[in-house]
Amino acid sequence: GGRAERQTAAGRALLQISEDIRLSTDITIKNSKTLELTIPDITGDSSDDIIEYAWGGNAGDPLIRSLNGSSSQTVVASVTSFTMTVVDGVAVSLLDRDVVSPQRIFIELTSGVVDPVTVSAEIRLLNARMP
Repeated sequence: GGRAERQTAAGRALLQISEDIRLSTDITIKNSKTLELTIPDITGDSSDDIIEYAWGGNAGDPLIRSLNGSSSQTVVASVTSFTMTVVDGVAVSLLDRDVVSPQRIFIELTSGVVDPVTVSAEIRLLNARMP
């Protein structure tokens, strides 16, 4: 799509990520391309659910959202960059993962290889637990 369509899609994706982050009780930045959120039960099985946002890392790869390791959906079809930065937070390296309980998280998403659009937001965590 054109620039306006990519701007709209990237903005919607950032809004969805923000809403999921605000619901989360735990946040894990698994690597520089994957964000894992633990949220209260939305599937009706009385267990917390895991939402994961993952980007392959190559320009043009999609940003994918999955629920409990399945139910994958493409959030943005062509991503050039996806960065997450902890603001005012505590990061602990645990095995091969960085476990983070920040007060805020800054997310920047760039979509499109030709004439890219960038959207960003700093999201305040409302429910995340400190380790």
